[in-house]
Amino acid sequence: MCEDFHKDHISHDKKWMYSTDHMVACVACIVQTIEDPQISHLRKISVIALLTKLIQIPTVLQDLKSDQDVTYHIIHVILDTLLQTDDTTFISSASDACLKLVQSCDSEDIIDFILQDIENKMEMINSHKELLPLYLLLGRLIQKFSELSDKFLQLYGLLAKLLMSDKWTNFIMTLTVDGATLLAVLKKMVACTIEVVQQLSIQILSCIIQKDNQQAYSCHILQTDLLGIEVLLKTLHTLKTMNHYVLTKKIIEIIGIIFDRQPSKSPLFVNSTTLKLCQDIIISIVEHSHPGVFAAALKMTKAFLRKEHMLRPVPVSDLKTILQKITGKVQIFVCETEFYEKQKSKTKVSDVSSVYCEAMLAASRLNGFTFLLRLVVDCKKDPSTCMSAFLAPDVVDNNGSTIESLGEQVITILSQNTISLAVSLLDDKDSPDHWCLLFQLLSSLQSLNQNEHKNIISQLTCGGLLSKAINIRCSLRDSHTILQHVDPCLLTWCLLLYQEENKDDPCPGELEISIDNIFVRLDEVANYLTHSCMSKDTVFLYSFLLYHCFKNDDIILPCEELMFVLDTFSKDYDNAAELSPFVKKQFVFLWAMLTCMTENVVGIPTKGLQTVVKLIDSCPSSVWYTHHPAVLNWSFKDSRITKICGQNVLSHWLDVISLKEGTEHDVNNDISTLYHMFTDEVFISILLACISRMNGRTAKLVVELFENYTSQMTDCNEKGVFLLTLSAITEDKIVEIFLNAEQKPEDMNIEVYVQILMMCNSRNTEDISSSFLKILYHSKYRSYPEMKPVTYKGQGGWAS
Repeated sequence: MCEDFHKDHISHDKKWMYSTDHMVACVACIVQTIEDPQISHLRKISVIALLTKLIQIPTVLQDLKSDQDVTYHIIHVILDTLLQTDDTTFISSASDACLKLVQSCDSEDIIDFILQDIENKMEMINSHKELLPLYLLLGRLIQKFSELSDKFLQLYGLLAKLLMSDKWTNFIMTLTVDGATLLAVLKKMVACTIEVVQQLSIQILSCIIQKDNQQAYSCHILQTDLLGIEVLLKTLHTLKTMNHYVLTKKIIEIIGIIFDRQPSKSPLFVNSTTLKLCQDIIISIVEHSHPGVFAAALKMTKAFLRKEHMLRPVPVSDLKTILQKITGKVQIFVCETEFYEKQKSKTKVSDVSSVYCEAMLAASRLNGFTFLLRLVVDCKKDPSTCMSAFLAPDVVDNNGSTIESLGEQVITILSQNTISLAVSLLDDKDSPDHWCLLFQLLSSLQSLNQNEHKNIISQLTCGGLLSKAINIRCSLRDSHTILQHVDPCLLTWCLLLYQEENKDDPCPGELEISIDNIFVRLDEVANYLTHSCMSKDTVFLYSFLLYHCFKNDDIILPCEELMFVLDTFSKDYDNAAELSPFVKKQFVFLWAMLTCMTENVVGIPTKGLQTVVKLIDSCPSSVWYTHHPAVLNWSFKDSRITKICGQNVLSHWLDVISLKEGTEHDVNNDISTLYHMFTDEVFISILLACISRMNGRTAKLVVELFENYTSQMTDCNEKGVFLLTLSAITEDKIVEIFLNAEQKPEDMNIEVYVQILMMCNSRNTEDISSSFLKILYHSKYRSYPEMKPVTYKGQGGWAS
């Protein structure tokens, strides 16, 4: 501003005129230009830039320090101007100039003046949007001056300490000014439509409630002279339309704490309107997309469902709606969690926080469903409870169908969602309380529906939760209170697994006795056995647990450790006749798993291998057979094992497929496992040998397997080699059948062999040999006695 002064420059003191490079500047003119509403913001920006430059001149700075009233006036003008525009460039420039002035003067009095001026403006202005420039300046002040941020933290900490003191909490709660209590004022502020006022009052209420050691004032908040819980609910209803998740989460937490601390038999909802408002709000907030708000909403919902709060019951239809919405939202969060895990390299800090919130949410959800399960169980035991306290039946419900339908829905949600969520989010490092909740939930489910309880136990085992449960039990072995919940459920878990494998055999007593002896983590068994011994009962228990873990692909021990464990266990298995069938089954399966995990143990004369050979050679295969790919592969890896039990294992495998035991997915997996072994000529030879003693259904299944396998082969050369090999082995088997004088060919499924032979040669009918036609003719003769007999003459061929 080279001699471009303000129109009132003539009245200014020449003391505030300064010469800079290429210009003369007047500080008073600069201030009046910033203050003048008739001057454009574009010009004001250049003037503010000049002021920032002047502040860096030592003489100017010295004059400002010596006359603080002028400095205060400059700051006051800048703060006023900040509230008169939404020009972001001007706001940023003015804030920077103010910060530069404060930093250069280095005076606490100036900072106090700014804070007081901002406070005065906040008291006069109701719109938080108009105050945003001041918020920006405050944030920059706290960031720039460490003393200010320290002071802020000290004041906040002082308030927290005051609220932790019974004396000061009592003082705050009983404070009265001009006949109005602090609580009444706060609740009027909560009901206010000005967002910044709402936010401050909600934060104060939150501090009072959360720091209330005696838990008395949480209830007193509702009993002051302004509408009780209805104010908070209406405020939350208003906040739903505002995209302010921090404020929404805070007031949901307040309502949840109030629900949770409300004394028993003191209802919060004295009329149906307030109850309906609360139900509608819950139905809407459990769909919130922010994980933190959703988790708070779940806790509030759980507290809301306490029957002591209500004079009127909650309709079953509303409970169902709440459950459905919670389930849908949890599924979305689980999918997001899986996405974050798959994209670890791209995960941001905010994403990690989101995943953490979702993990916390899982614990809340388990807690809420524990309550719902108990609610359903109580209502089933006493229909009057359903009618009078918990629920309002949709119709006259004399036969209990309403509560039955709710119970079915809870069970469905548990089996489809909650358990999978627990498996994916809980591990042995989690809080023990989470595990207690899970075990309590399982116990409640057992009371509600035993069949579904069995299904969920199976899901948990397949999900690898058994080993985690055992490991957490070991870490809590000194916590007797927690074990009171864990041990009974763990015993039930083991009993169900045993009964699933041994439907006709009673559970051995050592299993029940040994639950108390779980003191070693499953992944530390080998290390323990290197320096200590286990009793026979404990050996049985750990063998049982390892069996079910490995069977469900929960590989908790490496090969070397598993071999050491099995060799150690085998010392107790010297007398095979004294062993129970299930012990034999467990040991054989674990050895099969070990063999499939590494090639190094095949044929090694270890103590474990000797025990396995003795076991499979001394009893029928039906005693020790486990339907698992590891057993099938193991039985064809070692020639000695193959000779003893190869045919029997293969027959069991095919019987399961032909009977279609299990889901379609399981059957397809079994077939795929077979197809992987079709490249082994020894396996094909044994498979064809098995046909002669199969029932008709299983024998026909083998033909279908060969047909499907060849139809899937895309390499013509590979397919040709396979068909030639299969054809040659089949012809040899047919010859063996006719040379067998003890059985008739039709009793040995001769027709099935011929079908396989025809399939092998149908690829080119012109190449069918005369020997093949004679075999076919002979087969037909066996089926039709009126045909002329044919006699086999050795290698020379066929003669009539």
